[in-house]
Amino acid sequence: MWFKRDLRLRDHEPLYRAVEKNENILPLFCWEPSLIADPHMDMRHWQFIQQSIDDINAQLPSDARLLTLHCEVIDALELIAQHYAISAVRSYQEIGLSVTHNRDISVSNYLKKKKINHIESQYGAVMRGLPHREQWQQNWDRHFTTKTYDIGVLGIFPSKVT
Repeated sequence: MWFKRDLRLRDHEPLYRAVEKNENILPLFCWEPSLIADPHMDMRHWQFIQQSIDDINAQLPSDARLLTLHCEVIDALELIAQHYAISAVRSYQEIGLSVTHNRDISVSNYLKKKKINHIESQYGAVMRGLPHREQWQQNWDRHFTTKTYDIGVLGIFPSKVT
């Protein structure tokens, strides 16, 4: 489970789908040097990210944590693949910045080359790659009338201690 800007456990469709399919989950967040260096990012953004990571870890059982690595995502996947068989990577589509869009394309290409499924969920009401915005209001309405994707945290990462 690749967490990007979507650092939450509640109403998280990719996480919900992984639990629904009874997949083994390794939650990952990368402090990506390419994003840290991007001028669109600010120290306040990174402080919020750290607070969100701390919040996620506080919600998880004591023997489960969000894996945080200081490297680019492809490097992180290479490292993880040395220890685990990766059958799929789930994430949200990210919108808004060319640096994240280009990164997502690179990661997707890498995963295709490695024959690893990349399952992206739409993030919010904005749909990446549309040729126009004619259906924007309908997309917005559809998104905000769908159910939330909530599951119990202990159902995701059961603690060894009951």
